[in-house]
Amino acid sequence: MTRYKKCFVFIINPVAGKRRHKNIEREIYSYFLSTDIEPLIYQTQYAGHAAVVCRQLAEQFSPAAIIAVGGDGTVNEVVNGIGLYGVPMGIIPNGSGNGLARHLGLPTNLEKIFNIIEKGYSTPVDLIRIGEKYSINVSGVGFDALVARRFQDSLSRGLISYVRIAVSEFFKYHPEEYELMIDGKMNRQKAFLISIANSSQFGNNILISPKASVCDGYIDLCVISPFPKWTALGLLYKLLCRKINRSPYLKITRAKKIRLKQPGNVYHIDGEVMEGGAVLEAEIVEGAFRVIIPEQRKNLI
Repeated sequence: MTRYKKCFVFIINPVAGKRRHKNIEREIYSYFLSTDIEPLIYQTQYAGHAAVVCRQLAEQFSPAAIIAVGGDGTVNEVVNGIGLYGVPMGIIPNGSGNGLARHLGLPTNLEKIFNIIEKGYSTPVDLIRIGEKYSINVSGVGFDALVARRFQDSLSRGLISYVRIAVSEFFKYHPEEYELMIDGKMNRQKAFLISIANSSQFGNNILISPKASVCDGYIDLCVISPFPKWTALGLLYKLLCRKINRSPYLKITRAKKIRLKQPGNVYHIDGEVMEGGAVLEAEIVEGAFRVIIPEQRKNLI
C-alpha cells in the first residue's frame, strides 16, 4: 500500500537570536523522514524573505503546515506571509525571546517540539491587524519600541544585550503624550509605553499582560503611566513574576478596535521595528489563524 506523505514547509532563519539549534536542518530531516511528513526546507536570505516565501506557498501550493524556525520576528513574517489563507503554522523556538512560543507553552527541546509538530494539532487564534500588517504577539509604541530599535541595530543578540540596551536608554527616556481612541471613546494621556497585546509577553517570560489570551477575541491595551525612576526595579520584578497587572502604573483595557496617535512615528510589531506610525489603527481579527500547539494546552492559551 502506498503511504501518502503530508508536506510540511520549514522556514529557517539562519541568523535568528542565539541559534541554539545550529544543526536544525539535519535534525529536521533525521526526525521527519521516518514519519508521514515530507519536510521541505527554506532558509531565509534577507529580512522579509520568510513573508514572501510563505505568501507564495499559501497562494499556490497550500502545504499541510508551515513551520517557523526562529524567534518572534520570524514568526511574525510567517504569519504575515500566510495571512488568512488558512495554512496552520508551527513554531520551533530558536530566537532571543520566543515570546509567542513561551505563551503557547511550546518546549525548546527538539524531540518534544518535533513530536508536537508531527501530531499536528492546531487551534484557531486571533490576530491584530495594525495598518496592513498582522500582529500575533505584542506590538506597541514608546519605550519598548525605542529599545527594539536599538536592539535591532545592535551587533549582539540575546537577553543580556536587550537588558543592557534597556538600562542605557531608561535613564534618558522621557514619557510622551498620546491620543487614544478605544472602541469609540477618546482620551489623552502621557505614557512610558503602550502595548497592543494579543499574547501575554514580550519574550523571555517578561509579561506585560499576564491574563491575556490569543483566542479571547480582544486586544489587551496595556498603558504604563510615567513613574518615579526609583520604582523601576519594583516594576521589573512585577514584570518577571507575572504580577505587573497589580502595579498602580499599569492599566489594561480590553478592546476590539484602537486608534493611537503619537508624537513620533516609530513603533514595533511583534518586536520588529517599523516607521511611519504617527497614527496607528489596530483591530482584532477573531479566530483568523491556526497554530500548532500541544493538545493539552488548548484551554490555556
